[in-house]
Amino acid sequence: MMSRIEQLISEIEEYIDSCKFQALSNSKIIVNKEELEELLVELRLRIPDEIKKYQKIISQQETILNEAQAQADAMLDDAKKQADSMVAQASEQTSEMINEHEIMQRAYAHANEVVEQANMQAQAIVDHAVADCLERHVSDWGKIRRYAPQSPDHHQPYHGRGKGTF
Repeated sequence: MMSRIEQLISEIEEYIDSCKFQALSNSKIIVNKEELEELLVELRLRIPDEIKKYQKIISQQETILNEAQAQADAMLDDAKKQADSMVAQASEQTSEMINEHEIMQRAYAHANEVVEQANMQAQAIVDHAVADCLERHVSDWGKIRRYAPQSPDHHQPYHGRGKGTF
C-alpha cells in the first residue's frame, strides 16, 4: 500500500513523463508551472502527516518491546521460583534421610539426582522463556519495521536547473 506521499511522487513523475519536449531539445520539457506547483504544495502538506504516523508507530514499538521484556522477566522469575522450590524440596528430603548411615548413602544419591533434574528443568524453563521472548521480539520487530519509513538516503533529491524546465 503506497502512502499519499509516494502517490504524489508518482503523480509528479507521470506528469513530467507526459510533458512535451522543448523545441530542438531531447532533454528539456515544457511544464505547466501552476500544475507542478499544486502537486509540490500538496506534497509539502502531506509530509507532516506521514511523519506523525511514523512517530506513532515508533512510540508503539517501545511499548511492545517493554511488554515483551516484562513478560520475559515474569517468565524468568517463575522459572527461578520453580527451581528454588525444587531445590528446597530436594534439600528437605536429604535432611530427613541423613539419620541412618545406610540410608544416608541413598539419600545423597537421590538428592543429587533431584537437584540435577531440578536444575535441568529450571534450565529448560529458562531456555523456553528466553526463546519465547526472542521469538515474540523478532516477530514484533518485523511488524514494526514493515511500517517504519525507509531511510531518506535511498533517494537523491532533485535539484532543478532552471525555471520551468528539467
